[in-house]
Amino acid sequence: MKCPKCGVQMSMIREIEQTNRQEKGIKVYYRCPLCNYKVLTEEIHLDFSNGTIKIMVKPALRASFIK
Repeated sequence: MKCPKCGVQMSMIREIEQTNRQEKGIKVYYRCPLCNYKVLTEEIHLDFSNGTIKIMVKPALRASFIK
């Protein structure tokens, strides 16, 4: 994917954040190495409660831009 601002090839990044012991969130986005412009493509939420694992995937219907 090319950056809509400057035209440079963007890199795919996966960022994991742990909100507490039982939940994790993963954001998948493209980032431009030149101007740091970001495009969010997918969000994944993991819930490890009650001895089970729930996986919720929220794909971006249209790529949303992160400022």
